[in-house]
Amino acid sequence: TSRHYSDSLPAWVGEFNATEPINARYGQTWDRLLPPEIYERVQGLDDAAGEQSRHGLGTTFPRRLDGGRPVLDEEFHNAYRVDPHGSEVLGRLAQRAISAEQLGRRSAPDLLCLAFSQLDYCGHSFGPDSHEIMDSVLRLDRVLAELFTFLDREVGAGNWTVVLTADHGVAPLPERREVAGRLDWPRLNGEVEAALTAAFGAPPDGAAWTVRDSYGYRLIPATLSARGATSSAAQQVVKAALLRSPQVAIAWTRDELLGTTPAGGDYLAEWRLSFHAVRSPDVVLSPKRWFVDRSPTGTNHGTPYDYDTHIPLVWYGAGIKPGVRIERTGSDAIAPTLAALLGVSRPPEARATPLFRP
Repeated sequence: TSRHYSDSLPAWVGEFNATEPINARYGQTWDRLLPPEIYERVQGLDDAAGEQSRHGLGTTFPRRLDGGRPVLDEEFHNAYRVDPHGSEVLGRLAQRAISAEQLGRRSAPDLLCLAFSQLDYCGHSFGPDSHEIMDSVLRLDRVLAELFTFLDREVGAGNWTVVLTADHGVAPLPERREVAGRLDWPRLNGEVEAALTAAFGAPPDGAAWTVRDSYGYRLIPATLSARGATSSAAQQVVKAALLRSPQVAIAWTRDELLGTTPAGGDYLAEWRLSFHAVRSPDVVLSPKRWFVDRSPTGTNHGTPYDYDTHIPLVWYGAGIKPGVRIERTGSDAIAPTLAALLGVSRPPEARATPLFRP
């Protein structure tokens, strides 16, 4: 928590932290849970092109968790974020929270949210087809099984419900595909600046036209004013420059995203859901399929393609009928479905239809 809510941590959290479960991992080894040949059969070779070596971890098993340093320092903690041991610690902390806070023992429902973020760090470094991500998922599966068994014992079978999902997927390493690549941002930046200069003249005093912000570009108001260019006109120039790149598939301007043009193809509807009128850039883009916004190694997310947007959505426990349903849905269905299960009003901004009702 933060001091906004309390001046100190609950005593049980302090007791848990005093055991130093993270620092005790320093110098230990992360190796595969199962025989290497099983991973090779599913994922291919352990040493694959495009994997990122950082924080002393290397790209192959086994690996020593020390951050590549002779003493415990910040680099160990950076390396630890990639280690699935963090999921085990979080699972134990969750069990401690359930007991200490007496969750599930009141007349009103309790909500416990857990973020197993190790998979995110691991996926960025080694990609979804790696031995590392497979081992992380296998170990997380055991952590969840232990947590669910604990809930049955402490709260009681039939007295709890779990929803398992993710905030995004991840692109495969481009080195693993025939037609793929990595976005060349310096080149794109230069082409955008050159196009604006050609259209409106050079910015004064060595200033720039834009600032890149993730998958988008912000126009600098002072430069627009100095050259008498309107934002709408400059947006069109940036969009045209981006679409000339062989790496870019889609570009939308602020005017288009805030407009009323019916959403057809090219993911306009998806981009509108991701666009904030005040905070978002003036022109946004999506790279071509299998092109990654990360260089020179590792991978990323943030595109509208299925490998980024296809996430798990698993419901289990009280109020859930066993079985598998195959339909197009989204994580925005979670809140209204939980509200229906609890018999409470849905959140006012929820638009999705509940997946099922009790």
